[in-house]
Amino acid sequence: MPCPPHASVSDCAESCPRHSGRSAFASSLGSAAYSTQLPISARRLLDVRIACPDIARACDLARAFAELLRHRLGFVLTHWIRQAGQDAPRPISGFAGFLRGDFEAVTAGLTVHWSSASSKAASTA
Repeated sequence: MPCPPHASVSDCAESCPRHSGRSAFASSLGSAAYSTQLPISARRLLDVRIACPDIARACDLARAFAELLRHRLGFVLTHWIRQAGQDAPRPISGFAGFLRGDFEAVTAGLTVHWSSASSKAASTA
């Protein structure tokens, strides 16, 4: 069920039945630390994550997938796809379905170090 429109993120966290109780988390951070120690972009993202669990979950899964790519952790792909299939927003679970459709190729791409340097050297020699 989508969240009904609100004037602000804080209104949503206070009045929306789906997201009620989220403002308690924000206030537990302490207003001084929240307002002075985080850059404005991080504060805005935190506000949105607190107000909408779907966005928070999508961010978590996107960051986890970025780690898979960055560190070539193809062996963790099955776990990531399972997590995305369980409780992810529809666009993320759809992406996981596409990955599942060509699982062996995606796993190889996330695992095998590939470089075109040797083929470029051979073609220019």
